[in-house]
Amino acid sequence: MWPFKKRRSDEDIEIDILQEATRRSYSDEPFQAQQYGAAELPIVRDLLDSEKIRGETMHVEGGIAITLEGINLEGRQLRDELLEKRKARRLSSRLAKFGLVAIGWIASQIWSLISEYLKAKITHPH
Repeated sequence: MWPFKKRRSDEDIEIDILQEATRRSYSDEPFQAQQYGAAELPIVRDLLDSEKIRGETMHVEGGIAITLEGINLEGRQLRDELLEKRKARRLSSRLAKFGLVAIGWIASQIWSLISEYLKAKITHPH
């Protein structure tokens, strides 16, 4: 197993938090305080401070815990924007990979035709 874990992007963290806040908006479950890691905590706090999500911040033993309570319209719009960007990135990545494969195949076909032409010229010079 590779010893290094790929770091999630800020956008991926933001999407996860916004989706969790959306889920909490429709849930009957009691709110639960959660401690976030060093990468997630500043993003959760920014989303709370900018009022894109609703929640409470509290000091607990070992740091800060946050209770996500829901999401508002601005948060939903941001979530949708970020999801569209992610989808477009994935699509363009797939298209780029397909394009490289297609270029490679076309180049091999051209090379094959050139090779056959040169062989024919060498063996049957006219």
